[in-house]
Amino acid sequence: MKKIIQKLSLLFLFLFCIIGISYAQNVEENQEVRSYLDGMFQNLDKSKVPHGLLRDYAFELVNLERYTGEKLEENNYVDRQTYEFLLRTIRSSAVATKPFGEVEDILTRQYSLGGKKTVSISGMAYQYSVIKANALEDGLIKYENEKVYDNVKNGVWQNPYQNEYVIGFCPQDSILFGTSLTFKLDRNCWLTNLSINKIELDPGNGVFRSISVGGSTSVSFGSTGSKTMKLKVTLSNGTQLLSHSRIEILDSKIPGTRAGGVVSKRIVTGTSYKGVQTSAEVSIQTRDGKIKNPLIFVEGFDPVDNPFSRTNPLIGYGAGHLNKLLDQLSKDENKAIGELLLGMFDIVYVDWIDSENYIQANANTLIEIIEWINNEKVSSSNSNIIIGQSMGGLIVRYALKTMEKNNKVHETSHFVSYDAPHLGANVPLGILYALHGTISFLENKEVIGHFINKDKKTGTILEFAERLAHCNAARQMLVNYVDFAGNIENSLHNSWQNELATLGFPQGEKGRDFKMIGIANGSYSSGYVPSSYLTADFSGSSDLFDIFSIWAPFVAGTGVGYVLDDIWAGLLSLLPGKSTLKGNIAVNPGISQGKKITEIKLKYKKKILWMINSSRTVFSYDKNMPG
Repeated sequence: MKKIIQKLSLLFLFLFCIIGISYAQNVEENQEVRSYLDGMFQNLDKSKVPHGLLRDYAFELVNLERYTGEKLEENNYVDRQTYEFLLRTIRSSAVATKPFGEVEDILTRQYSLGGKKTVSISGMAYQYSVIKANALEDGLIKYENEKVYDNVKNGVWQNPYQNEYVIGFCPQDSILFGTSLTFKLDRNCWLTNLSINKIELDPGNGVFRSISVGGSTSVSFGSTGSKTMKLKVTLSNGTQLLSHSRIEILDSKIPGTRAGGVVSKRIVTGTSYKGVQTSAEVSIQTRDGKIKNPLIFVEGFDPVDNPFSRTNPLIGYGAGHLNKLLDQLSKDENKAIGELLLGMFDIVYVDWIDSENYIQANANTLIEIIEWINNEKVSSSNSNIIIGQSMGGLIVRYALKTMEKNNKVHETSHFVSYDAPHLGANVPLGILYALHGTISFLENKEVIGHFINKDKKTGTILEFAERLAHCNAARQMLVNYVDFAGNIENSLHNSWQNELATLGFPQGEKGRDFKMIGIANGSYSSGYVPSSYLTADFSGSSDLFDIFSIWAPFVAGTGVGYVLDDIWAGLLSLLPGKSTLKGNIAVNPGISQGKKITEIKLKYKKKILWMINSSRTVFSYDKNMPG
């Protein structure tokens, strides 16, 4: 099980790398910070900076002091994220010409050169400068008004710089398949400003071998598992620089598609909560028909499908289902992770049949599912790993903690909460009012509300919108719930939050390692409130209808009055002239009390005899930000 946990950590590392890389790109391109640094160092003679690279001028995304190449330690392993940060830091330190091209282009080329049996290596080794720690005290520089100046004594320029090395490398993937691999070092993926005598690579079998820039070396590993790659660079002056990176070697026979496994389905119903029972369709893909290492995906709020009107029993309920997950894992950009998951785990997908109902009721159903999985598992020593997406994270939290409270064994080692609203879903009030206004319009205009977009899965738009806005699960999660009358009514949300806070988080079981991991979509950039969330205007007219209203005014008037459910609009349409239906919707943020945050209007306009303008407001809805 320890190996499985180690391998699973690679998956979480992959997710955090994506978030971290996005952050690094934003920082490096921050013009405000760059302008500040330009101003601070504008008076330095840049031609005197050795190598043209100044650490003090850089966006230091990693601590360069860890990667000097002097010795290999636990805190200076280089993964793909760290390697990118090293490249971006060195590139941003250039006081004149950049030492190499765009980092993204280098990494893209590296990745494109890798393959199933080929490992593409990219590496960098640089000497850069840094202002000495005691430069100001020793009079080597001057610092006035947040600006740095060279210092000259008796006509002699004082050198404030000391030189340092930095080295790093990584393969295109940290997860590699097969024990026979070829490692290549492409010329465009090796970056340096040093005079180098020799480059040696230990691919992970404990033996260093020479590798030239543009060359390759092949190796056969005696076993799969975790390996440590090492790079040794010998400079012309005899100095040796070291770097290391971790890789995971997996069996090349690991199944990478759903065809390699066995898929089964079952319906599970939980015990009732406040008289409500819910069910879920549980889809399981095992490697050989037996559940050994369960990886359980628990979906979130998915109120799309009516379970009694499905035509394809293989698709699943709602928008999320096992097939969709497997399709995502089979895409090229997810292939390495997909093969890892499908090779190591038995995939269990919990697809709610009634996701709109009480979260507690669905948590009761999940408890039944967990207990069933534990009974079906080959060994109870193999822990469950559960990933809850959005509302699914709340359901998992409630289910695991309730099981612990009731002395039930859940056999779970990892609980991953992905974008779960543990403190509530803070949807802008203007958007909620817009939804309420739309429902009000469809209720007010029964003909349109009954026929528009009628679908056997969702019913009419009105039916679906009401399910979406007023179901128990939405009321529990929404920080502000707008009721049928358009009022804010948060009693169910407040009671749910109080219950959840009192319950707390799962703590794990005695004798079994337990970790909780939280992942959230977000941004490191400063908060931005737009002036408007949505502004839309529309209009429609028909010359054919205008002609028809002349020849059959009663029929045309009756039709308009019936469809719009407005007798005055119907009477207005009896008159000859140009007919136009105009509408607008505006949804704004509630930045101050009394500010209009939602406005919806629909007007029937008539240009009588094509000369005189007249109009009838068919529907009007507006809301201001409450206090």
